This record gives sequence, C-alpha cells and structure tokens, in this order.
Amino acid sequence: MRVLVLKTYGYKLANNVLRLETGEVVDPRQYTVIEIVGEGLIDLATLGNLYRSGVKILFKSSKGVAAIPTIDEVKWLKHQLETYLDQRWRLETAKHIVHTSHLAKTLHLRYHSRELQQQYLGDVSKYVEKLWTVDTVQKVRQVEAKIAKTYFQYLRQVVPSTYNFRGRTRRPPRDPVNAVISYLNTLLYKLLTTYIAASKLNPQVGYLHRLYRKRPSLSLDIAELFKPITTEYLATQLAKTREIREDDYEVESTGAVKLSNYTKQRLMKLLRYHLTRPIGGIELEKWIQEEIQELKNCIQEKRPYVPKLENLLTNLLTPHR
Repeated sequence: MRVLVLKTYGYKLANNVLRLETGEVVDPRQYTVIEIVGEGLIDLATLGNLYRSGVKILFKSSKGVAAIPTIDEVKWLKHQLETYLDQRWRLETAKHIVHTSHLAKTLHLRYHSRELQQQYLGDVSKYVEKLWTVDTVQKVRQVEAKIAKTYFQYLRQVVPSTYNFRGRTRRPPRDPVNAVISYLNTLLYKLLTTYIAASKLNPQVGYLHRLYRKRPSLSLDIAELFKPITTEYLATQLAKTREIREDDYEVESTGAVKLSNYTKQRLMKLLRYHLTRPIGGIELEKWIQEEIQELKNCIQEKRPYVPKLENLLTNLLTPHR
C-alpha cells in the first residue's frame, strides 16, 4: 500500500494530476491512499477516474473531512448492508459474537482460578441458554449485558480491594482499573478499525452493535471476541501484581480517573507485546486479522458467521482425558 500525505494550500486536482501551489506535479494514480490537508480546486472528471482506478482520497480542511471510497469499498458496503438488513443473518451473527465473548470471559477467569470459572459458568448458564432462544438483536444485547455484569462481578474477586474496583464503569471510569481497561479498549478499537478498513469492509456497519452516526460498530463487534483475553486480561493482571501505582493516574473533582501520558505509553507498548503472544499456536494479532477475513468470507458467501475463535475456545475449554 502506497500512501501520500500532503499539507498544501491552493492545490488543483485536474487532468488526472495533482498540482501543488509550489508548481510541483504529482501523479495520484501511483498511490493507494492520498490524504490532502488544505483547500483547493477539484475537477470531478479526474475524481471519477481516480475512483475507478481504486485510489482512495481523503480531503481535510477547516470545513471538515471528506473521504472518497474506492469501487471495492462501495461493493463491500453493499454486501454488508444486505447482511445487516437480513434480520435472520444479523441475529445469528450477533448471537455467535456474544457466545464467543462469553467463552473468552470463561477462559480469562480460568487463568485466575478454576473455581471462579466454575462459579461464573453456573451463574451465567441461564443467560447463555436464553441467548439461543431470543428473537431480536435488541434482546441479544440485553442478554450480553447480563453476562458481562456477572463476569465483572467475578473479576472483582481478582482485583485487590485497594483499587475500589466494583464492576465496569466508563465514560468516565471511576477507578484506576476501569481507566486502564477503557484506554486499552480504545487502542484495540483503533487497531481493529485499521484492519477492517484495510480489508475493504466498512467499520461502521456492525451486527451486534447497531449503526450509530460515525461509530465503528463493526470494530466494537470484533472487539467483543477479544477483549476478555487482551485488554481485560492485561488490566486485571496489572492490578493483581499491583503494577498500577498512584502516580499512574489522577482523580479529578468529578470522580473521573485520568491516566498519565507516561502510563498511556506504557500500556500501548504492553498491548502491542501481548498481541504477539500465541493462542492455539497463532499470535493474537494474527487471529484478529483471520477473524476479519472469516467475517468477510461469510458476508460474501451469505453463509452464517461463526467466529473461528469460537471453535478454538470451545476446544480449549473442553476437558480432555
């Protein structure tokens, strides 16, 4: 992928070339993505030619941001919207996302204690059973919320009481562990959005999470599969080993907990390293990419989406004699 980023004022995009205010001429067809910061003149015929050539262009100015999608992106958006509007396909996909997330939560708890894992499984069994019988995505989300609430109640038993962690809080986080989880989740969402966009899928069209303004709902969907064994696992491990220190954060007058810039840098490196660790013989980051590709294949072939991670986690959690 060849990317060109230009900060210019008074450019002219015409006759299949980009002419800068300095007089320099650039052939835009040599690039995959062009990001132009500034204001200038645009010839629609040239814009159409670049679109047909598969060049993605992002225009940024004081008036906002405009992105011209490629032909492939338009084609895949059509496929995504078809599956999104297929209520049965979307419902089954949402159920499998929640079920896979539940399996990941189970594995995370097993890392800490098999006893906690078994207690959690006993408490959520009624919700997991109900998951397969509900008939709307809204009801799937309600079941997911109950599973998540139960899961975080068990994580409370893992986190030292000095952190005042009483369950999941966000926007804003009310304790340092939640602050770490929220920041790591933000990093994960950005990574997923990058990979999803690179695959030509539209990050805004999710199946468990509904379309909402410019929210990357598909990134949130895929994140549900991986958060328990990435961001939430890292946060609880840091808390257990008391590596979240008082100078890593500050509590604002509103009660919100804000991480220091140094801590954010440390967490960024930690997540990047963790994603190189294997699960089932494959690095986590590679799993993420393969999961996106599997979803893409299912969308194209109109077959039910069952996450590859669901099968792996089922095998890992099944007792073998």
